[in-house]
Amino acid sequence: MKQDINITIDKECNPIEAAETIYNSIPDTLRYELYRKLRFHYVKNDVSTMAFYSDNLITEEDAEAVARRYVYDGNYENNLSYSDNLENLLNKIHQEQSNTPSMQM
Repeated sequence: MKQDINITIDKECNPIEAAETIYNSIPDTLRYELYRKLRFHYVKNDVSTMAFYSDNLITEEDAEAVARRYVYDGNYENNLSYSDNLENLLNKIHQEQSNTPSMQM
């Protein structure tokens, strides 16, 4: 369902006020989707940052797969820390990749 949204923002207002104006002007379903898209972006960046502290190779595709599972699929354990959940998902993805037969030409 497409919905038109008209928002007026004063050029003089600060970015936080502008963001609040936009946020308060959109329907709840769009707010939730916006939240998930932003969260996906931050989780993906966090996974990419893990590469600096890990011996594992972490590709952009790996980071996106972890973020997708975490944010959109809710694939995490509540009793684990955020970083432990991300690491577990990354390990699962790497394990799945190593179990997938490669195509030979």
